[in-house]
This record gives sequence, C-alpha cells and structure tokens, in this order.
Amino acid sequence: MIIGEFNAVNAKMSAMASKFLKDEDYINMARLNSVSQIIEYLKNTSLSFIFDGDEDSFEAEKKLQVYRINTIKKLSKYFKGVYREFALELLNEFTIMDIKKILRTLKIGDGARTLESRLITLNYRDYDIKNNSSIADFIGKIKNKEFVKILKPYADEKDDIVLFYMEMNLDKFFYTKLFNLVKNFDRQNKKPALELLGIRIDLLNIIWIYRGLKYYDLSPEELINFTVLGGHYLSFDDLKDLSYSSLDKFVEKIKSGPYKFLFDGTYTDIYMDRRNNRYIYYLAKSDFLKNSDFSKFMAFILLLNYEIKDLTSVMESRRFNMSLDRSLNYLVRSYKGSEQIWL
Repeated sequence: MIIGEFNAVNAKMSAMASKFLKDEDYINMARLNSVSQIIEYLKNTSLSFIFDGDEDSFEAEKKLQVYRINTIKKLSKYFKGVYREFALELLNEFTIMDIKKILRTLKIGDGARTLESRLITLNYRDYDIKNNSSIADFIGKIKNKEFVKILKPYADEKDDIVLFYMEMNLDKFFYTKLFNLVKNFDRQNKKPALELLGIRIDLLNIIWIYRGLKYYDLSPEELINFTVLGGHYLSFDDLKDLSYSSLDKFVEKIKSGPYKFLFDGTYTDIYMDRRNNRYIYYLAKSDFLKNSDFSKFMAFILLLNYEIKDLTSVMESRRFNMSLDRSLNYLVRSYKGSEQIWL
C-alpha cells in the first residue's frame, strides 16, 4: 500500500459521515405521525435531495437504497484494481435483495401488486411476476448465469424449506466472493479488512446454524455445506463442531465465546438480527474513526447501510402507529445509554 493512497477518499467519506443523521433526529422522527411528515423532516437535512415530498413508504425506501447504490459507485471511482473490484462487488447485494423479495412473493403467492415499487435494481417488467407465477419461471428469466446456477437446483422444490436454502446459498455466494477478493489485498489492507469481514461471516454462520437446528431440523452435513469460510474467530473445525451439536449445546458453546451477546437476555429469536446488526454497527463506527486503510471504506458502507435501515425502520413504525419507545427499540443504534447493550 502506498502511504496516503486513500487520503482523498477518506476525506470524502469523513465529510459524508459528518452529515449522517444524529440520534436526536431519529427521536424527532419517531414522534411524528406519518411517513409524509418524516419525509418533510428529512427535506431539512443532508438527505433533502433524495425526496420530492410525495413518496409513500415503499417509494421512500427505494430512493434511499438507490442513494446507497450511487454512493458506492461514486466512491468506487477513487479505487483501483482489486479494491475497486471489491467496491463494485458490493452492488450484488442489491440484486440479491431483489431476488429474495421475488422468491418470497412467489413462495407465499401474494404481494406481486406491490413488488414493482419494492424492487431496487431488477426491472419488474423483465419478469412479469404474478401471484400465481412459479419459481421455476422466474429463475428461467434471470440473466445472471451465476444466480441461475445457484437457484436452479431448487426450481421445482415444493417444500417450505426451499426458500431458506436459496437465501442461504445467495448469501454464501456474496460473502465468498468478497472474502476471495480481500485475500488479494496487500498486507496492510488485508488484515483489518479480513477482521471486519470475518466477524460479519462469523455472525452470519452462527445465525444460519441456529435457525437450521431450531426451525428446519437440518442435518449436520447440510449445515456445514451452507456455511461461509473466512470467519474471524470461527474456523471450519469450529463450524463443524457447532453443526454436529444439539441446539442446547450449540447455544452453550456460543455463550462461552465472543458472540455470547446473541443469546444474552430474553427474546433471543426476536432480537437476534438486531443484536447482530447493533454489534456490527458499533464495530464499524469504531473502525471508521480509527482506521485509514481500505477497511475505513468497508466500515463507511456498513454505517451508510445502517443509516438507511434505521430510516426505513422509523418509517415502518409510523405506518403501524408504534409508541415512541417501541419505535426506537427497533433501531440498530442504541438509545439505552450504552453501546454494550444489545437488546
């Protein structure tokens, strides 16, 4: 790595991060009565250029995700070689998000009417999705051959577990590609990047194995097959050991390690995703402030993701008329006075 190689992009990201919404902004928005009032509030912030004021919640969420895509594309131009390749690979996440939305719609046979407004990168008209469309028909229309290869083996499966299989394989594909790219970073950039990505992979594997054991009664061999290599603390042997454990033993083993917060407290299943996201959020926040290597970019993209996730969450809370406390409780960021509180 050339000293100062990322100075320009680091300065750009620091300027952008300084304009992130503050905690009080989320409290203020959670006190409002409607999505339209939230959008009006946002028009007086650094995000004002995104909205025209007439959006419903689906349109607002889509515009926020498009903003995230455009930010990644803009920042990717500061990088060269494998670093630019990594940045652009992040865009696959949005396609995967859209594929998952379509698969869920087809599996439950409902929701096609709103699908067009919920898709981010895929063109709804290319797939002609209806509530009675089949998963096989959809897969046959996907243009990306890598995604077709992942999904085609499950095209005619009728069991409810098939959705779990497809979603896990899509995520495995995404994180494996990121991991393989990071392995080609130079030494100074590789170590911090592998740590940040590796912790995300660890948490993903833990959540997958837990759900596979508890809800789908998957065999150890199936669980191992779906795990992603490249974790920071959990080696392949660790994952194998966890996959061959009973559910109680699995939880016991996780609670004795660095990710015990996933199972601390109550309502584990309800809050697991939020505990995962909150841990990564504060880790990314720390990495962004202290690092000047490529992991600063990785951390920034995570912070941007959680900014949009929290905005979407507070909009959803207004749609369902949640109380202030309950609205804030669903956010990734903590409002309980400590970054170490995972509930």
